[in-house]
Amino acid sequence: MKNLETKNKSLIGNKKPMRRNLVIGGFMALLTVGAFAQNNKRGFNRSDMTPDQMAELQTKKMALNLDLTDAQQKKVYDLNKEQAIVRDAKRKEMQALREKGEKPANRNSYDKQKSRLDAQLVRQESMKKILNEDQYETWKTTMKRKGDKMKKQGKRNMNNQNSKGNRVNKRSNNN
Repeated sequence: MKNLETKNKSLIGNKKPMRRNLVIGGFMALLTVGAFAQNNKRGFNRSDMTPDQMAELQTKKMALNLDLTDAQQKKVYDLNKEQAIVRDAKRKEMQALREKGEKPANRNSYDKQKSRLDAQLVRQESMKKILNEDQYETWKTTMKRKGDKMKKQGKRNMNNQNSKGNRVNKRSNNN
């Protein structure tokens, strides 16, 4: 009987360091996963691409989705390249403002929204001239879906920003 009790005590005594090692190992694994998760961005970095590369990728995606002819692909490529050049210029302008520490003047101003909508109308008319009816309807449906997705993401981001702001305000009120 004493032999059995001694055996049980030695087993129990050996489990504590093992548990501690498992807990420490698990904690280290969580830290490692957390560090990698923060560095891993979704998608690829578009700022590393030239406007030509962006236009080419966008045109290839459209060619796959809409079954474009070679002539249509060339016209769509030109249109996408113009748009990519404008986007790249705006991105660089915003980046320069951020580096200076300045904030852009009223991001949602009437003039900016009007010019954005005018550009969308011009693009829509251009696509209508390039694509046939079926392709155009498919393109419009795809654009609507993308717009809805972006709106949903924007609302989610706004909710996250508001909830973060509320936490900060609650902390400052408690002090």
